[in-house]
Amino acid sequence: SHKFTHTLLFNIDFYCPIGCADCYKTRMGTREYLATNSKETPKIFQHPDLGNLRPPTAALAREQARRIVNWMNQNPRGQQVYDVILSGGEPLSMSNESIRAIFDEFRAATNLRVFRVCTGMLFLGLPFRFDEELLSIFSGFENETGVRVTIQAHLGSHEMISPESLIAVDKIRSHRLPIYSQVPIKRGINFFLDDVGKTVDALAELGRKQVR
Repeated sequence: SHKFTHTLLFNIDFYCPIGCADCYKTRMGTREYLATNSKETPKIFQHPDLGNLRPPTAALAREQARRIVNWMNQNPRGQQVYDVILSGGEPLSMSNESIRAIFDEFRAATNLRVFRVCTGMLFLGLPFRFDEELLSIFSGFENETGVRVTIQAHLGSHEMISPESLIAVDKIRSHRLPIYSQVPIKRGINFFLDDVGKTVDALAELGRKQVR
């Protein structure tokens, strides 16, 4: 979706293994990926308008990326875009093969300056998804193209900063990739409607822990 003049949101998939209760993408998210009940074998969800919804293959991811790059290079509106956000769902639920295919296509985007990877994996329970192969895809793309690659990590509370996530942070930083947090405002976690002081304390503590 082209919401902003210079930024394109590339929602490659709608699947997310985390399934935050108040995620604004839940309507096309985890709970609807598999249509099932306790007595049935899970089956791929059938959307009334979009049909049979399946995880994107590497070939499909590459084709979608190729179409976006063509639009960015040839369309007058697309030529204004220099910032791409890879999102979902959870884009890192895809295989490294699929992610490499996407990045390979974006090498041809002539005006691209920033490529942001929007993910919940780092602080929401799957930090070891950041393996050396994945990080080499990101850093290799940046080194070869000059396009800045950043990690946009969802982080709602300082309690989500685990020892495992800090190990992953060190791995990411060893590849010289910057990490920026995206802090969803979550009632009962970092926002308390009837207690402004508690809200300020929660967000301040989150800020302090991020700096450390």
